[in-house]
Amino acid sequence: MPDKTQSKQQMTFKLLSIEVLSSQLCYPELKAIETKEFKFNIESNAGFDLEKNQVFVTIHIKVMDQNLKTLFGSIQTGMAYEINNMKELLIVDGEGKSNLPIQMIEVLNSVSVSTARGIMYSRFMGTYLGNAFLPIIDPKAMSANLGTES
Repeated sequence: MPDKTQSKQQMTFKLLSIEVLSSQLCYPELKAIETKEFKFNIESNAGFDLEKNQVFVTIHIKVMDQNLKTLFGSIQTGMAYEINNMKELLIVDGEGKSNLPIQMIEVLNSVSVSTARGIMYSRFMGTYLGNAFLPIIDPKAMSANLGTES
């Protein structure tokens, strides 16, 4: 059986939906906000429905102070994707459990985080988080609970 983790198969996908699952402004002390130095905690989770050829990715971003002690705000987004050739791309382990290839996860993470960045900007514009710009993130560096069948 060929090793799909190393294969060069093309992933054909499209975005089906974008949802804002939650957004929050926490109104911390004004002194803390005036620093304009933000840290970001980003979590990504995904699951898929093999029958529908769909992958669901949620991104949860927390905007915090430099010490990661004060939460300034957060946003959680959800994106659904359709992957036409998903059955061909899946990796099945020795126990029969299906997983998404790491390359697929990285592409979906990249698109999902970029989309969340734009939503975050539009939601927080005009607030004390208007200058909290999420930096560019290498999707390979993200820790995630990704790619198991829902």
